[in-house]
This record gives sequence, C-alpha cells and structure tokens, in this order.
Amino acid sequence: MSVSACTAWRCFPTKESCVRPLFSTGIDTVATALRQRRPDQPLQEAFEHMWTTGTLMPRGGRSAEADADRAKPGLRAVWPQTHDEAEPAFARARAERAGLPAGNVRPAIWAAMLNAALRTAVERHAYRTTEPGTDPATEPGTDPATEPGTDPATDRADLRPTLSSALAVTAAGLT
Repeated sequence: MSVSACTAWRCFPTKESCVRPLFSTGIDTVATALRQRRPDQPLQEAFEHMWTTGTLMPRGGRSAEADADRAKPGLRAVWPQTHDEAEPAFARARAERAGLPAGNVRPAIWAAMLNAALRTAVERHAYRTTEPGTDPATEPGTDPATEPGTDPATDRADLRPTLSSALAVTAAGLT
C-alpha cells in the first residue's frame, strides 16, 4: 500500500511535524520502560525488549536522526527539541517509579544522564552510517548488502551494543 504525497501533507503540514512522531514514540517507549523497571532490575535489562521488537528503530533501517541530520535545518532542529522534551518525561517516570516527589532533583539529574547517553549513542550510530565513505551508493567496489544502513536487522544489531553501553554508563553513574 502506498500513500500519495498530497495525502501525507494533509496529515503533516511540515516535514518537521512528520518526523516528530518518530522521536516522540522513542521518548514514550523509554519512559514506559523506566516506569515498568523493577527496583532490582539492571537498566540494560529493562530495555531488552526494545532490541528485539524494533521499537527503537520502527522503520527498521537507519534512525530517523540520521536522516534528519542530513536534511534541512528545520528537520535537524527537531532532534534537540525532542531531547529537551525527553528529559522531563524520563525524570517523571523515574520519580514515579522510585516514589519520589515530582520536584526532587535526583530523578532530574538521572534523566539528564540517561538522555545524554542515549542521544550520544544514537548520534554516534547515525554518524557511523552517514560518514563519507560508508555510503554504498557513493563508495565504488562495495557491496550494498553488507554496508551500514542498508540492512534493517544488521543496523539494529549494530545499534544494540552502542545503546547497551550507554545504558551501562548511565547505570554506573559518575564513578
């Protein structure tokens, strides 16, 4: 099934409004995982279901951030705006789960650490798949089937250890 451009633009008046739901879905998914995390559960384990369900990369291939980064400034602006929105959502989820009052600074600091770690991991992954010389369409003599960003399952598998490492750093704190 396909959707015409006219239909798409009736639903999304700007490119920014089209990309924002991709990022917002990720925020909601992470916040839900934080709320459902058991007190004794390692942080990486709380996110384990995301690796197998494709929740983190619903399109299956490169992250929307990689595409937004290569796009117009308006689209690039959505990425940091979304992270600004993510931090309070993560802090509320963390405070709710820990039984702390909404104004407590600890969940806010922890949310900032998590947000920065996830952002850094996804950006590193996205830049890895978009750096000059890594695009199979522009690199002579490469096999597109084995290049980053071309196989959804491989791309998810490549992102998994990066995100897992970011979660481990966050879980360890500033030690």
